[in-house]
Amino acid sequence: QKMQQQQQQQQMQNMQRQVEKMETSNGNTTKGVVVQEPPKSTSSDDKNVAASNSNEKNEDQAGDDSSEKDTSGNAVPSDIRYTEEGKQIPVGNGGTTTRYKWTQTLNEVTIAMAIPPNTRAKDLKVELKKKSISISHLPSKKSLLDGTLSNEIQTSDFESTWSIESNVILVMLEKKNKDWWEHVLEEDFASEIIDTELLDKTHKISDYDTATQGMIRKILFDQRQERLGLPSSDEILHEETSKKVGGNEMCSGVGNGIITNVEDLKKNLPPGAEFIDY
Repeated sequence: QKMQQQQQQQQMQNMQRQVEKMETSNGNTTKGVVVQEPPKSTSSDDKNVAASNSNEKNEDQAGDDSSEKDTSGNAVPSDIRYTEEGKQIPVGNGGTTTRYKWTQTLNEVTIAMAIPPNTRAKDLKVELKKKSISISHLPSKKSLLDGTLSNEIQTSDFESTWSIESNVILVMLEKKNKDWWEHVLEEDFASEIIDTELLDKTHKISDYDTATQGMIRKILFDQRQERLGLPSSDEILHEETSKKVGGNEMCSGVGNGIITNVEDLKKNLPPGAEFIDY
């Protein structure tokens, strides 16, 4: 306690010397005010607290300076979720970069990127090549996006296209190979790569070609018939064929088992059955 009192007295004396030259106010000297009420911030404990706060602030600033940045020096958005391996958890089977967001299906990739307000289609120059993309804003002569695609795309008419909606450009890229992309551009930052193991890889029947759709529907129908103890599609078809042959309603090709009167066959199928010509 004696040492603390001595330190406090020394601090008071120092403060007094600093304020001796200050002007008086309302007949009282600032010196007198300081003597009567020593400043609280001069205690050794408060100094330690201030030093600690200063260190924390410096650490926070250092953390900000060391945050990940993309190839353009832009900070990576902090609201993205990552796996333990450091990859993005996909949203819409795509991800987020500092310049754009993207989603994908098995057939195409869609890029959504903000553009200057009131931008019209004629203000943009968009070049879509099989392994690159370039988007420029002509009035400002600025490049909005330019890079090498991570995978090849289809570039013929009406396959890879773009449009503008509410100050956002939407670019639809038709994939050449039906693969899942980890990222869109080779220049994307490492933290902008998504984890393809977490993708929703379920597909709609409409995603496939007509022949494949027919085969899938046939398999699903036969599985349902089997669960219900009902005849399969092949058994139904054989039964209808036998009826037509017995009634001499088949056209040429009966001997080969070919059905030419398809419309009649469709009408005689039981509920839930679907005729698929593939």
